[in-house]
Amino acid sequence: MHYESDAIGAILRKPLLGAVAARLAAAEEIRVFQATLIYKPPVPDESSNLVPWHFDRHYWQTCTSDRMLTAFIPFHDCGPEMGTITMVDGSHRWRELPAEEDSSRHFARRDPGELERLEENARYNGQQVRKVPMEIPRGHVSFHHCRTYHGSGANLSTAPRRAVSLHLQDGGNGYREYLRADGGEVVYNHDVLVRRTRRADPTTPTPSSARPSGPVRCDRTTIDDLSTSLPGSLGATGCSG
Repeated sequence: MHYESDAIGAILRKPLLGAVAARLAAAEEIRVFQATLIYKPPVPDESSNLVPWHFDRHYWQTCTSDRMLTAFIPFHDCGPEMGTITMVDGSHRWRELPAEEDSSRHFARRDPGELERLEENARYNGQQVRKVPMEIPRGHVSFHHCRTYHGSGANLSTAPRRAVSLHLQDGGNGYREYLRADGGEVVYNHDVLVRRTRRADPTTPTPSSARPSGPVRCDRTTIDDLSTSLPGSLGATGCSG
């Protein structure tokens, strides 16, 4: 979305978003990884409106960094009635439950039963599940770590829920080859858009079709100027802008 829409791209490229993300990730540089437009209509019985529990890093196995994170940006007030994004407090510190699933299938294409292992995973880590619905006023943003379990329920309001999930990467993130259990190579869904190295590996920064303004990129000077009063590293947090 950050290079398909000038209006949305202008929002996603705001230096403040990069500065907050860099402070939370304790990173010297932040870049855009991917941006996704999300539309949840007010149809409570539609099963595709339910987002099962998952964490983003599970699907980014070809990335080398564990400091990636996501900014969830609704276009309006967003609370539980609209099926707001809901976090599992402290789950970014959990170890992943061993599984045979190869991580190459998006959660929307998987049997929900495969994903509803939250309680089991909590026990595996000696933890209890504490779900935190994110109340996000218009103009605010919720950030979460790439290993934070999250999901969302049905939209019970009378209006559609509209938002952007802005996935961000630290400057040190790179590509690594990752193989499925059957030996096949895992290919991420936007690998076809990005430039290639001399070895023909996908690069993680700018899609080749991006406009000249490029991705969000914040260096240390920008971070220091904009985030001196921001909180330290958290599993999930919010800010206004």
